[in-house]
Amino acid sequence: MLAAGFDEYCIVSERDPRKHGEKRAMFAAAFTQKALLEQESTIQRYVNQFVEKVGELGRGSRGIDMVKWYQMVSFDIFGELGFGETFGCIESGQYGYHMLYGHISDAS
Repeated sequence: MLAAGFDEYCIVSERDPRKHGEKRAMFAAAFTQKALLEQESTIQRYVNQFVEKVGELGRGSRGIDMVKWYQMVSFDIFGELGFGETFGCIESGQYGYHMLYGHISDAS
């Protein structure tokens, strides 16, 4: 699978060991013990919000779409770690795409 918009494979699908190693090295600092420990409180905060919100919604008789909620908690964590702010998905119960588009357009 080619990386979106690029003429090369992404880190997951790169089959050349040398190229894969180069791509992996770019991410190494984000996965050190120190970096992961620094991110833990942020991730825990969103997991706690997620559990609370799903607990509230789960008390009803309608049921909830867990795939949607797993995506939204992931999106909020990604927003916080990648852009320094939440997309507000858990709080609003809606996907926060508008914020992602704003960040992408600012970067281009």
